[in-house]
Amino acid sequence: MAEGGRVSLPFFGISAELDVVERGNPASMAAYTGGMIGITLCYSGGNIGEGPGPHAVIICAGMASVAFFLVWFVLTAFTEIDYTVTVDRDLATGFRLGAFLLAPGFILGRSVVGDYYSAIATWNDFIAHGWPVLLLLGLAIVFEFFAKLTVARPVPSPILYGIIPAIIYIGAAVRVIFSKRYVPKKLDEHSAIKVMDYINEHVYTPFSSSLQVDQGIIIMN
Repeated sequence: MAEGGRVSLPFFGISAELDVVERGNPASMAAYTGGMIGITLCYSGGNIGEGPGPHAVIICAGMASVAFFLVWFVLTAFTEIDYTVTVDRDLATGFRLGAFLLAPGFILGRSVVGDYYSAIATWNDFIAHGWPVLLLLGLAIVFEFFAKLTVARPVPSPILYGIIPAIIYIGAAVRVIFSKRYVPKKLDEHSAIKVMDYINEHVYTPFSSSLQVDQGIIIMN
């Protein structure tokens, strides 16, 4: 996963070899660190839980990782955050970008944690638990509009424009993953039937007298 992140991140303007090692850019180092940890969290979340085989990990980790890079792409499309980090070498922006990339890693990684029953059930969980990342993206786009470099503010305060927003991003992500929305939720009827079929095929025992679907909830009697 570390190798995959190292190869993928340069496509979004952050290179460990060029920006961090050769140019000694501290802003890029902060952003790169956040990006590496964020994508690692996405992959790690896909590995947590039981599943029928390697394809379950590929589906779960793949969904989280694609969403992670899509969110990053949208942020760079609407702002100049990547340019400000790599060219202007602004440390405050590096802190913000690193924290922003870390925060979706928490949310998206958590959204694919759990036992795998079917692609549909996994997709439903991913949407239900991962959608707050869009709110985080909107917040970041708005903040970048006000925090961008100006003639009057060529070197923003790393604390006011870097560390404080970073704390807000990470705090919001932690708040989301520990909210009540992550308790077991109702499945739609189609997903519940998929789960029931999987249980009957793989883990049914004589001690389970019956399984039934009632308003999207699997009930064992």
